[in-house]
Amino acid sequence: MVIHCKKSLNALDLLAIVRELKPLHQAYINNVYQISDNIFQFKFGGFKCNVIFELGRRVNVSGFDFEKPKMPTNFCSFLRSRIVRAKILEVSQVDFDRIVSFKLNNGLSLFFEFMDGGNILLLDSDGRIVGVYRERESAGRRLFNGEIYSPPKVRGFNPMDCMVDEAYNMLMGVEGSLVVALTRVLNLPGEVAEELCLRCGLDKNLKASSIDRSSFENIINVFRDMVSSIIDGSINPQIILDKGKIVSVVPLDFQIYSGFEAEYFKNFNEAVDEYFHRLMAIEFEDLKAKVRGEVEGRFKASIEKQREALKSFEEEAVKLRRFGNLIMGNLNFIDEVLSLVRDSALKYGWSGVLDGIRILKPEIYERICGFNAKDRILMFRVDGEIVPLNVLESAASNASRLFNEAKVLEGKASRAREAIKSLEDKMALEVEEEVSRRIAKPIKVTAIVKRRWYENFHWFKSSDGLIVVGGRDASQNEALVRKWLRDDGIYVHADVHGGPSVIILSESSSIPESTIYEAAQFAVSFSNAWRGIMESASAFWVYGKQVSKSAPSGEYLSRGAFMIYGRKNYIHNIPLRVSIGLMPSDYGFILVSGPPSAISKWCFKSITLAPGIEPIEKLWVKFKKLLSSELDENLRRVVGSLSMDDFRRILPRGGFRLIPPQN
Repeated sequence: MVIHCKKSLNALDLLAIVRELKPLHQAYINNVYQISDNIFQFKFGGFKCNVIFELGRRVNVSGFDFEKPKMPTNFCSFLRSRIVRAKILEVSQVDFDRIVSFKLNNGLSLFFEFMDGGNILLLDSDGRIVGVYRERESAGRRLFNGEIYSPPKVRGFNPMDCMVDEAYNMLMGVEGSLVVALTRVLNLPGEVAEELCLRCGLDKNLKASSIDRSSFENIINVFRDMVSSIIDGSINPQIILDKGKIVSVVPLDFQIYSGFEAEYFKNFNEAVDEYFHRLMAIEFEDLKAKVRGEVEGRFKASIEKQREALKSFEEEAVKLRRFGNLIMGNLNFIDEVLSLVRDSALKYGWSGVLDGIRILKPEIYERICGFNAKDRILMFRVDGEIVPLNVLESAASNASRLFNEAKVLEGKASRAREAIKSLEDKMALEVEEEVSRRIAKPIKVTAIVKRRWYENFHWFKSSDGLIVVGGRDASQNEALVRKWLRDDGIYVHADVHGGPSVIILSESSSIPESTIYEAAQFAVSFSNAWRGIMESASAFWVYGKQVSKSAPSGEYLSRGAFMIYGRKNYIHNIPLRVSIGLMPSDYGFILVSGPPSAISKWCFKSITLAPGIEPIEKLWVKFKKLLSSELDENLRRVVGSLSMDDFRRILPRGGFRLIPPQN
């Protein structure tokens, strides 16, 4: 599999994003900022959140902020004049395409397009464009003020509502591989097309025309199952990594990434936010390197000239100090040599100095390397170095002169270093300014909490301290067994049709009976038995090696279903009960549910529920009041912040009745 870093959200991703943006209903737009050419930030009052739209890439609630430009652009000013203080009535995805719309209470609608590099459009109640960020005309679409807006023509078919036969006929006419054909026929992103091939057990490189109709129909059904999982909120948001480097961000477990690392998040918005923050950091450094190369080209000659001068100054200063130290180390001897030169000059004249020394002191003559009679400079070898000596000065004066010359050169070297630093600082400033102009750098303002993978499933901590996990739907059941069930692990299922696959996470194959019983109670309580308002049900457990996706010859297993081979261990007459309470975690207190024996052990306060006829819509406020009683102020605030969706997410589907606490 060729690894590419995802650069833009696809239609399936946007479905998950839009679902999480729906709570913005009735929130009002507080302000709009255009951070850069391709990033817009929308601030919402009431919810106190930011929504980032990065053209062609993503839209999501963000925990990052950006440095605001001093003056708004014309388009930003236009948006402010038309949508600030407007309330959101609806957030939706247009025809399962890469278009998200915000319907406002002032009759306008804000459209975010992701195709062709992205765009922002403001439409009136008649669908007429009243504002567009990027005016363009292509493929019969005219995106100009006053024009009626029309979405781009979908390539192929919409996989959510297409007729299988029509789509299959188109598939038969496509040359090339199955995975490429799926992107054309069903308008699917490559990542999703590859996942569908793997989930359906088909080689992605098969010729598209070799696929039979039933296999193609299965592909569409599996895709619709994925969509249903997202709509139902049965997701497991995660960032995919390859050796620590980001690869993708997905709302579900993808089999194509089963061998990769993953980081899990509470919701898909947070996963997307963190993913694109990291992507921007990578792109920021890449752009910085590119811009630095461009700017360095303009400064290169000046900096190189200063560096060459610096090197020359430093080397010469070091040499002069070395000469001075040699003189000071041989002070008396040097004075004798200088005196000999002057005496020879008196006798033989300056032009005959060397001849005189050769006669008077041949041993000294051998160490002389040259004499400049005009400047009176003697080149004399001292300890292997050829040192210039002014014969009219004493040895100490010669040393002092050399030290002074070295000091002057060191001053020049210092000024050269300052000049280089000034040029480098100016260059760095130009790089930062140019990079900032081209790309916005986010500033984290809200901590994003990474979750353990199982926190996006149904789960609880058993009274023995083991984690028990159950799937929310067929897709999660499949992922749970395929990815996390060991051969010697425990698999639990209610003995009724329709229920979660439940596994016990443990490094040991020896699981306490109390945990197995709690897992069984968990399995029956989250099964269809709850909606049937049954008081009790049976469950069975087996080892992981007994669970298989391989059906007997001639039979077919639906998604999320498994074959059990060998002996089943039954537990009968298990009461359907679920308790809820606040449990401490690594990031504060969280609302959890599970068997009463487990929840009562780990939570300060809990309430117990049985199957009933009262819907969650009527009971969730009462749940909050019951949980808040006898708690301190901090915990009451935690309970007070809980929403109906927080309770719905952790409870079985169906109605409820409260079980009075036992004294």
